[in-house]
Amino acid sequence: MAEELNILTIDDDRIIQKTLKSLISTNFIENEGFTRPINTYCADSISMVREVLRESVIENIHFDICFLDLSIEKKNDGFDLIPVIKHFYPSCLVVVVSGDADIDTLTRADNAGASGYIRKPFSSFSGRIIDIIQRVNTLRELETGY
Repeated sequence: MAEELNILTIDDDRIIQKTLKSLISTNFIENEGFTRPINTYCADSISMVREVLRESVIENIHFDICFLDLSIEKKNDGFDLIPVIKHFYPSCLVVVVSGDADIDTLTRADNAGASGYIRKPFSSFSGRIIDIIQRVNTLRELETGY
């Protein structure tokens, strides 16, 4: 059996969390052609992020992808989380999900270690989210041999 693909969503908007979970479930979990099990984890506050990261370290869970909102609890705390996530999970693909797409925001996220950016609302970017997950899955297959 293939190793699991673990996806963390950090967003204080529960609709975004549900939309991502639904997108993942519809395109991967319920898809018989996709053989790697996918686990999704969500955090909607800084304290919950700390708890999820703590538990993941204790339980030896490695996050492969993190979809990260930059404005959590109406602050720009997401920027501070990027290096923390990359410290614990260096190979984790951190994808910023934000409604703010100015060049300063993109540059700051990139400098902090983000690997990509998806603008909210992302209904028109669902294909891009699916592509990101498929690419990470392919990388994991190449790394592990299955």
